[in-house]
Amino acid sequence: MKPVESCSVCYVFKGQSYPAKQKLTNFVGSIKNNSMLWQSFERFNETSQFAELKDLPQIEILIKEIFLR
Repeated sequence: MKPVESCSVCYVFKGQSYPAKQKLTNFVGSIKNNSMLWQSFERFNETSQFAELKDLPQIEILIKEIFLR
């Protein structure tokens, strides 16, 4: 789990923890570096809504790039 301002990002993994931590750090960094995506996260947080992949199509691209390569 990694805190990101008013949110937390969680990654459940099986195996070595160092690569998992690196992937999580890269994922969070990518979200924060994309202002449009970060604003979407903030909006969901402010309204206490759950974000789904259909709501944030850019997040699915990041997931595939970072966690599935």
